[in-house]
Amino acid sequence: MRATFGVRGRLTAIAVLAVLLPVLVATLGLVLALHRTMSASLTTRAENQARDVAAVLAQDGLGSVERGASDFVDEGGRVQVLDGSGSVVFASTRSAQRPLTDLRPGLDSTQTSGGDAIPWPGRAIAPLIAARGVEAGGQRYTVVVAINQGPERDAVTTFGKAMLVGGPLVLAGTAVAAWLLVGRTLRPVEQIRRDAEVITTGHLDARVSVPGGDDEITRLALTMNDMLGRLEAGQQAQRRFVADASHELRSPLASLSMAVELADSPGGDVTWDEVAPVVGRETERLRQLVDDLLTLSKVDDAGRLPLARRVEVDLDEVVGAEVRRLTLTTDLDVRQDIAAARVLGDEHQLVRVVRNLTDNAARHAKSALALSVDAPVDGLIRVRVEDDGPGIAAEDRERVFERFLRLDSERSRHDGGSGLGLAIVAEVVRAHHGSVAVDNSPLGGARFTVSLPVTG
Repeated sequence: MRATFGVRGRLTAIAVLAVLLPVLVATLGLVLALHRTMSASLTTRAENQARDVAAVLAQDGLGSVERGASDFVDEGGRVQVLDGSGSVVFASTRSAQRPLTDLRPGLDSTQTSGGDAIPWPGRAIAPLIAARGVEAGGQRYTVVVAINQGPERDAVTTFGKAMLVGGPLVLAGTAVAAWLLVGRTLRPVEQIRRDAEVITTGHLDARVSVPGGDDEITRLALTMNDMLGRLEAGQQAQRRFVADASHELRSPLASLSMAVELADSPGGDVTWDEVAPVVGRETERLRQLVDDLLTLSKVDDAGRLPLARRVEVDLDEVVGAEVRRLTLTTDLDVRQDIAAARVLGDEHQLVRVVRNLTDNAARHAKSALALSVDAPVDGLIRVRVEDDGPGIAAEDRERVFERFLRLDSERSRHDGGSGLGLAIVAEVVRAHHGSVAVDNSPLGGARFTVSLPVTG
């Protein structure tokens, strides 16, 4: 019941109310216009009749008026002739022996009364009076003609009643038409609701029906299907993320479990001192993986990686520190070309970007790395990390920043990465309103270029 009389009922009520006011205004306007038209016509007739009686009186005297008064006025009308003192000297009916009006127009002029009253139901209807001044036989007279307004007022009243009866019929017709039209219009919406009602998280591949045409309802259905597509893609990505994370976590956990079992086995040849480096290495790997997963979960929750307080960061010092670390911890030939450059950003996350890029390059390099920082140009600072490894195929350069990506290339055979480092690089750079791209390096491998605005 609630669904049936919800939007459909409200729109029907609005349509009825929208018609009600014009109908009332039109009814009142038509009644008043008809009244004024008929009143003006009746007034004109009364004036003409008073003029005719006055003409007969002026030309032929009072006797002619007495003989032919009934010929000059409408049936049911009355005629009086008043002398200069206002006394009745002639009346067409016995009921008109007293003056019908106090009007005393000047010579050859006409005055009227009683023609402007609006015919409200139950209101007494006074006759329409027309009085004309005339001179006959050297004396002044006033000719008075009284016309019954009943038939005209009855016609106006009957018309008003007809309009009042017809108004509800119009409103009823409007309500029925609006109800049917709105129901027909909302039928696709109800179908969309029924389709959406059966869609669950286990069946996000389902879609709602799309009606024909190019109206708001069609666009609503298309938008809902787009939303369902995004939800389905997000759900699939979440499932892949959980599966990949489980896979990545299983490896260090398995190594830790095996090391502990070997060291703890009675009579075994492996001691805790031999196991400790493995435990430490796998624990650090596990810690880094969990940290990466938490970072990416923040991106999923907020839509963008939240940054700490922004400060001025000397990128040349950050990259220089990485050069020194790689020189001390690897056997690679580490080259550098670093210019002074400072940006506004989250120092911890920017250090993470450089660290992830250099760790990735060091895993795939054969013998050499190159790190460079360009001086600001057009408000952008560019940081490049290059290696002489196998490189990245052109068709994989966009996908390389996806989470847990495993490329079918030589780079994928190197161990040590979780598949999250470059995904984190992309999110951190995006949070700083920058960009990251990969292409071929003159060294023969891959070159990653990070572009950051100076202002962050």
